[in-house]
Order: sequence, then C-alpha cells, then structure tokens
Amino acid sequence: VPENPEQPENPDVPEYVELYVSEYDLVLGAQGDEVSFDIECNTKWSIENESGWCKTDVASGEGDGTVKVTAEAYYENADRNAVLTVKAGNETRTVQVTQKHEDALILSKDKFDVAQEGGTISVEWQSNVDCRLTIPWKFDSWIKEAPKSKGMETTTFDLVISANEAFEKREGFVVVSGNGLKDTVHIYQVANERTLILNQASHDVPAEGGTVEVELKSNVNYRMTIPTDARKWISQVTTRALRVDRFVFRVAANTSYDSRKAAIVFEDRNSDLSDTLYICQKQTDALLLGKKKFTVSGKGENIEVGLKSNIDYEVILPDWISRLQTKALVEEVLTFQVAKNDGQDVRKGEIVIKDKKSALSETIRVVQGTAEIYPGDLVFSSVDDVKAFAVAGYKKIAGSLTITGSTLVNLTNLDNQLEEVRDSLIFVCSSLNSFDGLYGLKRIGGNLTIKKGRFTSFEGLNNLGYIGSSCITSSLGSLQNFSGLGSLTEIVGDFEISSLKSLENFVGLDNLRRIGGSFRITSLESLQNFSGLGSLSEIGGDFEISSSSSLESLENFVGLDNLCRIGGSFRITSSNDYYSSSLESLQNFSGLGSLTEIVGDFAISSRDFSSLGSLENFVGLDNLGRIGGSFRITSSSDDDYSFSSLGSLENFVGLDNLCRIGGSFRITSSSDYYYYYLGSLQNFSGLGSLTAIGGDFISKDKSLSAETGLEKLVTVGGEMNVWLSYNGDAHFTALQSVGGALSLSSSSSSQSNLNLPALKTVPGAFRLENFQSVDIPKLESIEGVFTITGVNAIGTLDNLKTVGDITIKNCKELTDFCNWKPVLTDYNGTFSVSGCGYNPTKYQILNGACSKLPEE
Repeated sequence: VPENPEQPENPDVPEYVELYVSEYDLVLGAQGDEVSFDIECNTKWSIENESGWCKTDVASGEGDGTVKVTAEAYYENADRNAVLTVKAGNETRTVQVTQKHEDALILSKDKFDVAQEGGTISVEWQSNVDCRLTIPWKFDSWIKEAPKSKGMETTTFDLVISANEAFEKREGFVVVSGNGLKDTVHIYQVANERTLILNQASHDVPAEGGTVEVELKSNVNYRMTIPTDARKWISQVTTRALRVDRFVFRVAANTSYDSRKAAIVFEDRNSDLSDTLYICQKQTDALLLGKKKFTVSGKGENIEVGLKSNIDYEVILPDWISRLQTKALVEEVLTFQVAKNDGQDVRKGEIVIKDKKSALSETIRVVQGTAEIYPGDLVFSSVDDVKAFAVAGYKKIAGSLTITGSTLVNLTNLDNQLEEVRDSLIFVCSSLNSFDGLYGLKRIGGNLTIKKGRFTSFEGLNNLGYIGSSCITSSLGSLQNFSGLGSLTEIVGDFEISSLKSLENFVGLDNLRRIGGSFRITSLESLQNFSGLGSLSEIGGDFEISSSSSLESLENFVGLDNLCRIGGSFRITSSNDYYSSSLESLQNFSGLGSLTEIVGDFAISSRDFSSLGSLENFVGLDNLGRIGGSFRITSSSDDDYSFSSLGSLENFVGLDNLCRIGGSFRITSSSDYYYYYLGSLQNFSGLGSLTAIGGDFISKDKSLSAETGLEKLVTVGGEMNVWLSYNGDAHFTALQSVGGALSLSSSSSSQSNLNLPALKTVPGAFRLENFQSVDIPKLESIEGVFTITGVNAIGTLDNLKTVGDITIKNCKELTDFCNWKPVLTDYNGTFSVSGCGYNPTKYQILNGACSKLPEE
C-alpha cells in the first residue's frame, strides 16, 4: 500500500476511465456549417475521423474540452454521413455527423429534460419536405405519441413521457424524417427521488491491504462518513472520475494479529435515508518461534521451542527428530526429541512449522554432532570448560574455538585429543603461557588468531599442518621465533605479524611452502632477517613491511631465498617519530634472488629522519623480470629540516633484468631548503633492460641524471614528466612514443643536452625547459601545446607536420629560427616568441628573416 493514499499510483492512467460526449448526432447545413460538442473525461482522449469532408479543430486532448466540427458547402442530392470515434483508454464513444442536401429540416428544439414523474413535451419543426416522427422501439415503453387535438398542425407532435421508477436517470430520442432528411430529438429523464443504494454493502480485505471499489446509486445530496478510529487504516482514493457515485477506498496493511472491521455510512443530508458499507480485514497470520537454531550433542537430547501462533499449523520433521506431546497453552511450548547420532559426521536437519491453509511457515534448524565432533562454536574460559570437553570425548569442533579469560594457564587437561577445528582458533587469554595440550591438533579450517597470551614459542602446535584462512599474531612481547610450527606447510589466507617486540626471525616455519594471501609485517623491533622461511616459494597476495619507530634491526631479506613469485604488491613503508629511526639498517634486497615476478606494485615509501637511510640500491632483485603494477619511490616530510630519508639510495643497480613495468614509474620527493630526501640518487643505472612503462613516468627528484640507465626504454604508456640534474646530459635514445603529455626539465643554470633521436609522437602537450641544446629529428606530431623555455639551440624539425600552439620564451641565446620554416609553412595555430635573443614573428620567418639581423 503506498505511503500516501491520497495520490493515485500513476496519475496519467486512472484506474477507471470516465468518458462522456454531449452529442451523439450532429447535423450540418448544406451551405457549409459549424457545430460543436463537449467531451468530459478524466484522462487523455483522441478522435478518429476517416471522412475527408468532416473536419474537427482538435484531434486529441485531456480532461474536459469542446470540439468544433465544420464542413464546406455541399450541393449533392443526398445527405452525407461521417462517424467521429472518441477514445480514452479502453472506452469509446461515437458521434454521427450528417450534412444535409439542399432540402431542409429544422427543429425548434432538439433536447428535453423531463422530471422523474414524467409529462408531455411538444416537438416542433420547419421543413420544405414531408416529414414524420419515429419513436425507436427501445424507447416506446416510456415515450409515446400523444393523441392529436382537433385542428393541430402536423408539424407539431406531443409526446407523453412516463414516470421513471428506476434508480438511474435514462436517455432516449425520437427521429423526425422525410424525403431523405432526418433530425433527432433527445430526451433526458432523472431517476426516482431519494435513491441511495450501494452496489455491495460488505467487502473482505486481506491482511496485506488493498483497494475497495463501491458504486452508489443516488439522486440526493448525501455525505459519506468514515469512523474516526478507522481513518488510520482506511482512506478514500481521490480520482478524477466524472461519476460522483463511484468511490474507491485504500485499505492499509493489517500488521496486527487480530482482524478488524469498519462501517462507512452514506446518508442523505436532508432525511433519514442512508446505506452502510462494511469493510472487514483479516489479521496477519503469525508463527513466532522463541528460538530457531539448536546445537545438539551426538548423544541426543530433548529441545524445547516456544511458539506463538493464530493459525492452524502442522509440524514437519526429519526422521531422526520426533515431537513429544505436551499440554498446550495459548502460548505453546513444542518439545522435540533428537535421537543419538551414530554417524561419522555432523548432521543438520530442519523442523518446519507450517500453516495448513497457506504458505506461511517457520523453520527450526538443528545441528547435531557425533560422539567425536562438537557441532558448533565453543568457548573455553576456565579449567572446568576444558575438562568438560575432554570428558565428552570430542576430537573435532565443527565451528570455532575461542580461548579467553584471565585464569587459564595451559590446556593440558585437553589431553591432546583435539585433532581439528573446522572454523577459527582464537586466543585472547592474557594468562595462557603455553600451547601444551594441543599436540594432537593437525588442522585449522579458518583463522589462527593470537592476540593475547604469554607465549615464548609455539611448542604444543607441533603437528599443525594446515591453516585454512589467516594466521594473525600480535602483542606477544616474549615470542622470539616460531619454534613448534615445523609441520605447517600452508597458510591459505593472510600471514600477519605485528607488535612482537622480541621476535628475531622465523625459525620454526622451515616447512611453510605457500602463503595464499598476503604476508604483512608491522612494528617488529628485533627482527633481523627472514631466516626460517627457506621453503616459502609463493606469496599469493601482498608482501608488506610497515614500520613506525621499529624494524631497526632488519638488514636484508635473507631467508626468502626460494621465493619466486608475489601475486600482489611488494611494499615497504617507513615513518618515524622524532629522534627515532625506522628500517635504518636495511641496505638492499639480498635474499630475494629467486624472485622473478611481482604481479602488483613495487613501492618504497619513506617519511622523516633516518627512515630507510641505509638503503643503497636494489641488489638482490637480479632476477626480477616483470612488475605488473607500478614502480614507486616516495620520500617526504612534515619537518623542513629532515634530511636523511632514503639519503643513501644511489641508483637502481640490482634491477638489471627488469624489462617491463605494467603500471607507472614514479620517483617523488619533497624538500625545502637544500636537503634532498633522495639526495644520493644520481642516475637510472640498473634499468638498462627496461623497454616499456605501461603508465606514467614521473620523476621529480632534481638530482637524477638520464645520461645512463634508460637507453632501451621505447614506450611510455601515459604522461612523462621528468626533472633532471643540471650536471649531466639526458639521453633517451630508444624512446619512440608517450601516451600523454611530455615534460622534460632541468635546472635554470643547466648546460645539459637533451637527445631524443627516436621520438615520433606526443599525443598531448610537449614542454622543454632549461637545456643547452635539444635534438628531436624524427618528431612528427604534437597534439597539444609546444612550450620551449630556456633552450639555447634546437636541432632540425623537418619531420614535424602537426603541432598545436607554439610558445618559445626566455631562450636568451636563441637567435636562429630558420629550422622552423618547414613547420610554419602550412601552420594555422598561434606562434609566439618572447624574451629570446631574437623574437621573430611567423611571417618574418616565412619571408626569410629567420635569424637575428646583423648589428648596424
């Protein structure tokens, strides 16, 4: 039921279409004529007219309107006829149109309204032909010709109209015709007085609500009253219906569990005449269960379910559950007996309680373990909990096991009989100092999560071979390594380690071959390397090292010697507080010699003080051939005087086999004053095999020189924006194209030379700034603006055929522009030169004045 019952659901298409035309027969004179008729409608309407001589001033409309019908002069010997069909929704009305020939028949009055009790009317006409009056047979029961008085003219007929005893008004007509002429007299008679009758006095409505339509036959001034207490759930729907005796009521949904009834009274304002409409609505059928899920031991037991209902229901059971009959009250308690489970695995069943007369139903789910399997989740918070589990003889838990509280010291009372936890095993017990008692545990189907405890090793989990989701350890101050997990071969999900102050390495995980998710390390103050992970060959997700004021002892990646693939990204993120350092001992990537592919990004991010201050190069990544995502080195600070971040990184040596970067290549640093965060990074040495960068190439460290390292780079898929050192030439000898704008800049005092011998296309803007000379001999097109600033010499431009606007400025030693003549010959863009040694216009260059004139 709509929230606002006063508005129809679609006002353009009413539920009931009302269509009325004022005339059904129209007569036009032979000399050309115009007549009209009215349309009353509560929606859009249209007129169909197949005649060629009868014209209407409108073909369609909406609501009430008047239609003019015209015809030109007509001189034939017989009348002509046309039919106008008025349509609105599924309703149609027809209007007969007749144009007379030259003979004439003119009625003095063609419409009569007659009172209910009847009477006599006189029909008069003028005609130049013999005419007669005809009463159609369907009206002759109440319209009759009166006896003619002696001496009465034949052009006048009296008609006797009988009393209307019906409860509806009626309409009729008589026809006057002669010699081919015809005209019609319409007679309208009102209904019987003081009539007020409903077509249906009682309506039943379902609980979900709906609409009630009722028709009222009446010819009195009446009023309709909805009882005050029923106005909350019954409202009248306002329509544009023409018939005032049609009512539509909207009944809201009954959300209660009791039926309800209302009486709507229609009464005459001037008498005791009335009729009553009764609306009865059903209740909402309900089945309300107190509990819908039960976990039952394998030995079997009885379960009780509270039930509230107002229907006749039935209970459908699986064969291993039976109902025990109890003395039922209005609010029932259903008791069921669950038989012993002699099978080998947990079983699940449903008890369905269903309405016998409808689809209404509720379901109780029952999960039953076996003699060895506990069927649901379990919590150990005391020694008694542990003992009770052991006494029951369970070996497996179908759900999760959570060990919590502050009283348990160990789990020895389990007697090592627990073999499997099918969901997660969670330790949040601050007093637990040992895994003793879990030697029988072989498999965890979900997470192994250790957030609280006083563990120094994993002794007790020696037979655990599989973790089906993630392994998460944190805030274990005494844990030094992973001794005790020697049987673990796979972690299907993530391996996350954080805030383990004493952890030095990964000894104990010697047989771990695969991490299916991400490997994340955060804030490990004592970690020196990755010893103990010698069998790890694949990380399916990200490899992330994140540190803030910790990981100060990590020197390299020794211990990951067999890691060949990272399915996600490789990220090192370091940030510091004042007077502390993070990852300050990491010098290179030794230990990653087997790594051939990083599917995601390779990202190093450093922030503040000595963060990553010892990292010199990328040695250790000698076999890395592909980075599927982006390559990013970022250094920044909120402190203006921070100057040691990534301060020792000199070049890219160690990436000698990297041939493709699928995403962007970004080197960015921020610095105020004179301290460069990447101040030691001098060139691109080590990237000699790199041929393609799939995304942007952004380098904004002003200490970098492009003189060596990028000789094989052929394509850049996105934008290229590189700041270069002032003390070295820039050679991009193999670069043929970029995918976006190209910007190459150097220091304002630069004496560097820029060489782009293979570059052919720049699909965006091209900006060159502060070079002694620029050589771009094969350049063919620049789709954007070409801006040259502070360049003293430009080589040949013979192949440049397409270019946007050209701006050359502040090139103080540039005096020769003759090489621009081929570019400007058919050029229609803006050519601007300013602040140069010579500032010619386009036309001066084309007319031969392309170099600086000799001094006078």
